[in-house]
Amino acid sequence: MEKAFVLPPSGPRKAAARAALVDLNDASRTLLAECFRQFGIETVAMPSQSGDRLHKEKFEACVLSLKRPGPLMEAARTSPSNSRCVLYGLGGNAQEAMRYSKYGINAMFQRTAGAPGRA
Repeated sequence: MEKAFVLPPSGPRKAAARAALVDLNDASRTLLAECFRQFGIETVAMPSQSGDRLHKEKFEACVLSLKRPGPLMEAARTSPSNSRCVLYGLGGNAQEAMRYSKYGINAMFQRTAGAPGRA
């Protein structure tokens, strides 16, 4: 006797990975959004007053300018949802990134000479 093969019903689609782009200028935000999009990662642009949102919403990654990151990095790292997200620092150099080592910056994007605008 031949068995019938039945596919299980498809459930709700899993949400895409999300990356918060916090307080970035248009040029940086556009470039990073395109890079993340190529890997199927949705980006969410947020203003610098987004500490509450970082504390409440789940993000797999967060990109913050190293010019003024303190409270935002703390909000991300103390959040139950985001304490393990990948934290990217934008701008500055390794020495500046070391000031925020207690927040565990996972990677850093350096600005190149002639790059438009502020981070």
